[in-house]
Amino acid sequence: MALFDTLGKYEAVFLEQMNDAFISINSNWIITQVNTRASRLLNRTREELLHQCICDLNPDGFADDFCDQLRKVFVEQVNVQFRTFDRMLEIWFEVHAYPVEMGIYMLFQEVENQKSLEPEEEFYYRSLFLQNPDAVYLMDLDGNFLEVNPSAEKMLGCTRTALLKSNFRLFCTPSEIDKTNRHFQLACAGIPQRYELNIVTRDGSMRVIDVSNVPISIDGRVVGVYGISKDITERKQIEGALRLSERGLAQSQQIAQVGHWELDLKTDALTCSKETLRIFGGEAMEEAIPSEVPFSMIHPDDRRTVKEAFEQAIKGEPLRLEHRIIRPDGMERVLLMQGHAVGDDRSHVFGIVQDITEQKRTEQLIMENQMRYRSLLAYNSVWLHWTCTVTTSRSIQLLSG
Repeated sequence: MALFDTLGKYEAVFLEQMNDAFISINSNWIITQVNTRASRLLNRTREELLHQCICDLNPDGFADDFCDQLRKVFVEQVNVQFRTFDRMLEIWFEVHAYPVEMGIYMLFQEVENQKSLEPEEEFYYRSLFLQNPDAVYLMDLDGNFLEVNPSAEKMLGCTRTALLKSNFRLFCTPSEIDKTNRHFQLACAGIPQRYELNIVTRDGSMRVIDVSNVPISIDGRVVGVYGISKDITERKQIEGALRLSERGLAQSQQIAQVGHWELDLKTDALTCSKETLRIFGGEAMEEAIPSEVPFSMIHPDDRRTVKEAFEQAIKGEPLRLEHRIIRPDGMERVLLMQGHAVGDDRSHVFGIVQDITEQKRTEQLIMENQMRYRSLLAYNSVWLHWTCTVTTSRSIQLLSG
């Protein structure tokens, strides 16, 4: 800081004799001093630069991290050195910024033959990091945060300044520390990792995140770990609700003995619910099976009827028919099949199948009982007529005698 202590006495002379461009800004980010070198590099007069906010000076020109770097000087009171690209002037600048009592002193100069990154690549990289909707961060080999993007701040509920002084393990639930350490050590050994993790944010809320750890290697040596985390809490909650819903649906289908199915006519693949497979007696079968498997179980006398019904469904007619199957265990069952074809080409047929065997047996019993009743009624009617006839004849004989 001895360099800047001389500014009070020989300010004007010293600034003009400097080889570097110089700008000073106060605590409100307003430019208070500019030397001729800075004016020439920025292609602005001193009057155009003075009393302007440094971040508003060239909003479409400076790289996205320019103001972030100056903010770091203000907040953390540390010296920073960085390179930035001015898209308006198409110039790379090497910038040194120092905190002082009245604000920031900034020295910069044009970088000749900048080849480390092309301007557009640098711009896209910074945009990908800063504007990424997922949390992106860099860690050293001990797990300390070296850099974080705004999404990481939002996910963890901490400011960048606080995170850069902390370790990722602070956010892990106690039950998952060992698992997290194993994945992190493998990443440090050069093996990329991906896993799910339960974390506790600063406000105490529990979140589930999908974590990717990628080793950062320089000359074949791992020097850090690059992390990307996506908050999947809502997705996990939806998955849990769907599992409950599917379990409830499966139980409902089992109680009602109704299963659902989908036939892809292009691939001839039949996707069935578990209850559909149970109805066909194939609990051990996969849920996606060739259509000929259940078709081969259809009773030989019903196959033509089933085939014709599907042909009509492909033409747009609703599918509804009863048919019999012979299951692998030899048991014959009666099914009610309903469905319809969908799509412009009607290449998919959706439907349900219900085991109505017991219903048909009940109907058969009712019919048989009705026939017995009718037979009994007819027999009783003849007997009653004969009885009445005999009784009447005897009565006449008694009366006439």
